[in-house]
Order: sequence, then C-alpha cells, then structure tokens
Amino acid sequence: MGAVASIASAGIGAAGNIIAGNQAAKAQKKAAALSAQRYKEAEANYKPYLDAGSSALDMYKASLGLNGIDAQKAFYEGFQTDPGFQSATDYGVRGLENANAIGGRYGGSGNIRAGVGEYLQKNMLDAYKTRQSQLGGLADLGFNATSGLGSLGQGQAAQGGQFLANAGYYQGAGIANAGNAITKSIGNQQQQNAYASGLGGAATPGNNIFGNLFG
Repeated sequence: MGAVASIASAGIGAAGNIIAGNQAAKAQKKAAALSAQRYKEAEANYKPYLDAGSSALDMYKASLGLNGIDAQKAFYEGFQTDPGFQSATDYGVRGLENANAIGGRYGGSGNIRAGVGEYLQKNMLDAYKTRQSQLGGLADLGFNATSGLGSLGQGQAAQGGQFLANAGYYQGAGIANAGNAITKSIGNQQQQNAYASGLGGAATPGNNIFGNLFG
C-alpha cells in the first residue's frame, strides 16, 4: 500500500508540474500575441504617414523630371491649375492693377504689363520651389515613419521571439520536472524495497542460529 501511495503521490506531483508548465507557457504565448497585436496597431497608425510620404516622393521626383518628361509636364500643368496658386496669382495681379490705378496709370499701360509679368514670373518660381519643399518635407516624414516602424518591428520580433522561447522552456521544464518527480519516486521506492529485503534476509540466518542453539 505504501508503494502504491508513493507512486500515486508522485503522479499527482508530476501532473502538477505539467499543468504549471503549460499555464506558464500559455501566459507567454498570450504575451507574444499581445505584442504582435500592438505592432499591428502601430502599423495602422503609421500607415497614413507612410502613404503620404510615398506619394509625396513620387510627386517630388516628377517635379524634377526623374519620372520622365511626360510626368514632369503633367506635374507642371497640375501645379498651374492649383487653386491656391491661382488665388495667390489673382490677388497679386489685382494688387498691381490697383496700385497703378491709384497712381493715375490705367490698365493696359506698359508699366502694368511689365509689373504683372515680373510678378507672375517671380510668383511662379517661388511657388514652384515652395511646392517642391513641401513635397520634400512630406517625403522625409514618410521616411521617418518607415524608420520608426522598422525599429518597432525589430523590437516586436525580438520580444515576441523571447516570449515564445520562454513558452517552450516552461512547457519543457514542466514535463522534465514531472519526469524527474516520477523517476525520483520510483528510485526511492526501489531503495526502500531493497532496504526492506536486506533486513529480511539478515534476520533469517540469525533466527536459524538461535533456533539451532536453543531448539
């Protein structure tokens, strides 16, 4: 009965080790899944900046002619019809006309034509450079977002990998501890059996001697 109880106790301990190991492994896997989910959320948050940066870079390259002459012409034509640029141009032309009218010079004079022409040329060049600068800034923003997301990805991969490695370790440790518990119990039982057998064997010859002497 003692042997049975000992083995049963060892079995209970082994099961406890396996359950504990599985629970610890499950917690680590859950942590890994949570880490991956957080990365997906960060990726979604970064996406608008990545998309804006990609589009801006393509437009910036078009403005420089890096995407071909047709793309550069299309960009230039689109720029000329930009509502903001048109509004700024109209406002500046009206200002020149008003200034000349106040000075007593009427529309159609050489001074107005020269002033308007000079203004339009300078306004076009400045606005074009400003647009390129804006596109370059957006492209840089997208690049920074890419770098930030890449760093997060590396961190998440390392963290998630560690969580999964921990899960494997805990699960394996639970099984190993369970095996050790059973092996130890069996060993102890075998040792007890051997000890008991030794005592029994030693007592028998002694009994025979005393029996021969006094029997």
